[in-house]
Amino acid sequence: MKKFSSGKKVLPPFVQEISKILDAVNRLSKCPTFDALCKETVLATRELFDFDRVGMWFFLPDGKTMQGSFGTDEKGNLTDERSARLPIEARHLNTLVQSKKPVVLFENEPLRICDGTVVGYGPHVVAGLWNGEKMIGLLGADNLIRKHPISPLTVELLNVYAVSVAHLCTLKKTEETLWAFSTRLTEVLNVMNLLSRCEDQDLLYRKAIEMGLQHLGFDRLGLWFLSEDQTIMYGCYGTDETGQIRDEKHLQKPISHPQAKAVAELLHSNAFVLFFKEYPLFNDKGEEIGRGEHAVAKIVSGEKTIGILGADNWIRKNPITEEDVKILQLYGQALGSIFTENQVKTALRQSEAHYRALSQQLTKIMEAVNLLSKCETFDDLCREAVLTAKKLFDFDRVSLWFFLPDGHTMEGSFGTDEKGNLRDERRIRAPTNVEVIRKMLPPENPMLLKENADLLDHQGKVVGKGPHFYGGLWNGEEIIGFLGADNLIRKHPISETTARLATMYAVALGYLCTSKKIQDALRESEQKFRALFEQAAVGVGQLDLQTHSFISVNQKFSSILGYSEPELQALTLESLTHPEDSQEDLHALQKLVQGEIEECTRDKRMIHKNGSAIWVNQTLSAISSEFGKPRYGIVIIQDIALRKRMEEQIQADIREKDVLLKEIHHRVKNNMQVIVSLLNLQAQEIKDPTLVSYLNASKNRIYSMALVHEMLYSSEELSTIPLHQYIETLVYTLFQSFGIPPSQIQLEFDLEPVLLEIEQAVPCGLIVQELVTNALKHAFPSPWEKEAKIRIRLYKKNGTIGFSVADTGKGLPPPKEMPTRGSGSLGFRLIYLLGEEQLDGKVTVIQENGTEVIVEFPEKNKRNQSKGGL
Repeated sequence: MKKFSSGKKVLPPFVQEISKILDAVNRLSKCPTFDALCKETVLATRELFDFDRVGMWFFLPDGKTMQGSFGTDEKGNLTDERSARLPIEARHLNTLVQSKKPVVLFENEPLRICDGTVVGYGPHVVAGLWNGEKMIGLLGADNLIRKHPISPLTVELLNVYAVSVAHLCTLKKTEETLWAFSTRLTEVLNVMNLLSRCEDQDLLYRKAIEMGLQHLGFDRLGLWFLSEDQTIMYGCYGTDETGQIRDEKHLQKPISHPQAKAVAELLHSNAFVLFFKEYPLFNDKGEEIGRGEHAVAKIVSGEKTIGILGADNWIRKNPITEEDVKILQLYGQALGSIFTENQVKTALRQSEAHYRALSQQLTKIMEAVNLLSKCETFDDLCREAVLTAKKLFDFDRVSLWFFLPDGHTMEGSFGTDEKGNLRDERRIRAPTNVEVIRKMLPPENPMLLKENADLLDHQGKVVGKGPHFYGGLWNGEEIIGFLGADNLIRKHPISETTARLATMYAVALGYLCTSKKIQDALRESEQKFRALFEQAAVGVGQLDLQTHSFISVNQKFSSILGYSEPELQALTLESLTHPEDSQEDLHALQKLVQGEIEECTRDKRMIHKNGSAIWVNQTLSAISSEFGKPRYGIVIIQDIALRKRMEEQIQADIREKDVLLKEIHHRVKNNMQVIVSLLNLQAQEIKDPTLVSYLNASKNRIYSMALVHEMLYSSEELSTIPLHQYIETLVYTLFQSFGIPPSQIQLEFDLEPVLLEIEQAVPCGLIVQELVTNALKHAFPSPWEKEAKIRIRLYKKNGTIGFSVADTGKGLPPPKEMPTRGSGSLGFRLIYLLGEEQLDGKVTVIQENGTEVIVEFPEKNKRNQSKGGL
């Protein structure tokens, strides 16, 4: 018969126990801390499984030891066992591993309390706390008091419970670790913030150790800095064996030293921190005081390791956790940034202070130089410069020396004696190699500071030893001398900064001394100029280049124009210049101001006080400043009225002579034309062809000479004629004379423009006439079936004038011997006579595809030039 329930579902016992376990785990998950979780776990385990005693133990990182948590004593009371340490029993672990079960029940096991003392025997259950990845500890239980057995169901349930507790413990431990790490990070950030406010570098280093000890949790810290090449480490601040901060700046160790093994290993790795389990620990004397855990972290600036931070727990022997190592790494990295920033700030402060002092000193130098520039003379300047240098730079002795032009002597100026009193040294000369000193004082850095030099008196005798300064007197172009200084009396050193400032002072003196010498020379020059100005035999005036008014004039200037000096100072150059000539003056003055010209000289008309125009020769120039800018103009005038009258008379005489010459050329040409006409009449009456030929040849020669006079008569230039035009006209006339049309014989010209005087033009014309006549008469006998051409060239090259006549005819008659000066026809003898004797040239005959005669002669007329025609 079936039994029916009353309606309420009854769960199996195992499920009911599981439900209780889940409720307990849910309550445990709400524990605020890891320790509270462990404590409540022990109590809940006793209640859930009715155990007499329960204990929780956790494995330490060494793998050999476990640490207590909470448990119960032999009377069942809750005990705090967090400080207890016991070795891990390999038997328990091996059984758990070999059985592949998370819970193992030992039936007759020694039962112990937290210190390991056996207090009885009986069943003992051990559950591994598995968190899903590894076993983190053990949960043990027994029934020491009541001696109850432990059932298999209890073991199975404990397995479920232990796994849940392990996960809760891992989670809670992680939460606490993260919270603790976050808290420590916050402390580190606060420390960094405080350290970043330290301005003093040494105080910063000490505070870094002091606050690190307070907030990082280590017993001892040590700060070391590395050399540039990372081969040596230098102590800074650290802690002794009792934890007291000590100054270790006297310590120094090479990286290769055995005591620096950890540092060497860190520097050769890519890690920022290294942890050593068993490492020898030392005191400040280098003595080993024991062995223990040790960590070293890099202090990094940018990408470079600049120092090392070491830490240990020698005093309290606390283990260095992974969290401690991370905190040390972060602290070291943060210190690197703070140290670098502090160094930069310190350097900036020092630089600012240095440049502030330097600026003040430079201001004093500029003020001193400004006062020196107001000295009246060069000697005053030198004397004040020596006194000022002593005061400005706190020198005991100062002297000024200048190089003489001979290159091997220097001249004294003013200086100080062995007691520091001012001394006149202007008459002292000392031999020296100027070029060597100039090389020692180059323009880019004209400074020399000798640390242990022989210090001399004004006679060159050694009076002591010590630092000696030389500053080159640079004037922008060269070193003209030097400023020497020492501290013979008080034996003070001369700093590099003082030497550089004194060099700037010396360079300024170089400019001032050169300028003052120029001013003295200019003053003397102006005095001489004033004397010459007043006594000059020509009119001289100073002109304002902006307004063109007169600044001053000499007596001669006034007498030429009839005005007094005050009257002229109220006038301008334009108002005194004839209107037709004033524009050219304006252009010249503009070019003078712009530096395009240095002076302008011309003849012009100026207006006399009485209103008449007078001719003067005027020169305009400008006087420039030392910087090349025009300061004022100089106007020099000379009365040239007499010269102008003489020039006008000469021009009249020249015009009259030109008229007479033209008339002469015209008459000569006419007379020659009469002779040609007479020869023509005579030729008409003569029947002998030979005689007629002779008369025609003579007629053509006369015509060639007449043509020269005709061209001279027609030209405005009576001394020269254009030879190229003369030859062309002459040849065309010869063609007409022989009645030869251009279609019968081709005529070709290659004529460069050449001007010749009549003495050379007439022989050239006669030669051309002879050569062309011969070609027309004899070169092309009838019938002539080949090309008939006559080519005439005229050229000028390297002071030589040449012309040639070439034909494509039959050539010279046999025998084909080249005609010479003493052979050939009358025409060729005439050609050689004119070409080689009268023209002093050379005649060349070439027979190749016809005949070519070349005449070359030196150019005698210096006015001869190539033009495109007249």
